[in-house]
Amino acid sequence: MWQSLSSPPGYKSGYCLAVRPAGEDVLGLYLDDRRTFMDTVLRPLQDKKETLYVLPGSPAQEYARRRFPHKPVKEVTGGWRPPA
Repeated sequence: MWQSLSSPPGYKSGYCLAVRPAGEDVLGLYLDDRRTFMDTVLRPLQDKKETLYVLPGSPAQEYARRRFPHKPVKEVTGGWRPPA
């Protein structure tokens, strides 16, 4: 969601890394040599210093702080509250 809000309208986010690259323009690189792709594309994105937006009290909040200690974490709600 936040990725789509930070990109210009009509931009296809080819580096959605939830499972594998989503864009056809980068899928071939991943399929040809996964290790090189991880080193040249994934690691720089993981190492990039950027704000991570999380729901307060969510599992994502703890994971983000543990997995990416170099990235600032900002709580957002959007009107939603986690179950008590």
